[in-house]
Amino acid sequence: MLSHCYMMKKKVLQISVASLKRLFITNSKKFSFKIKIYSPNLQSLTYIGIPRDYIMMDHSFSSLVGADINIAVEFLSLRSKGRQAYQCGLKNLLGGISNAKLLKISDSTLESLLCEGLFTSQSPTSHNYTFHNLRRLEVSSKMSCVAITVLVYLLSALPNLESIVIAQGFSVFNQVDDFGRRKLPECLLLQLKAVELREFYGTKRELNVINFFLKESLVLQTMDIVFSSTFPLSWKDFSTFPQGWKNSPAFWESWRIIQLGCKS
Repeated sequence: MLSHCYMMKKKVLQISVASLKRLFITNSKKFSFKIKIYSPNLQSLTYIGIPRDYIMMDHSFSSLVGADINIAVEFLSLRSKGRQAYQCGLKNLLGGISNAKLLKISDSTLESLLCEGLFTSQSPTSHNYTFHNLRRLEVSSKMSCVAITVLVYLLSALPNLESIVIAQGFSVFNQVDDFGRRKLPECLLLQLKAVELREFYGTKRELNVINFFLKESLVLQTMDIVFSSTFPLSWKDFSTFPQGWKNSPAFWESWRIIQLGCKS
């Protein structure tokens, strides 16, 4: 475990442990040194922070099972050295985890991928990263409209994905109405078997996402929906709902659809 490490003199930190199975790296700011890793038997990698000057000697961990990536978004000048180091770090990190079977990724990481132009199209040929071994993808934080766009692009690089989890739902002001207009690659739609949506509120936008997967995923076996922990305990206790919701026609339409779904 490397947690908020800072070294004044050492410019390159080399981790060379053939028997290493789990590696956890977290930092609130950029490292003051470069990291080189040689761990061919690594099974679990957690990275939280800003991946500047992040280098992997064993560029792709062949034994990697799970990866948990949470990258902070940085708004840097297009010509700055910091921008080049940041983009290089992201690319190296993607290359290193390309063999993972399980991937947990944050909303800010998805936004970073878009900002750096790494996933900007639904065509698999538009980028150099394909995660052939990945079976399960989890988005670990609330998704913004930007993150949803990148997620659709990212799915084109996951040809064998079987399960997707949206763990924290969507941001309050998220615009995902056009989600159903985005077409996923056929190879993904023939593999995806399970979808789980947590922190569900029953909004029209969320229902659009659910409808999309139900309609387009040809081999889908399970759809799990978990209501938000802050959702009113009593469905009939309208006093607990925000006044803004009650004044919205879209809310009443969503409420009608949810009630019908519960009865069925």
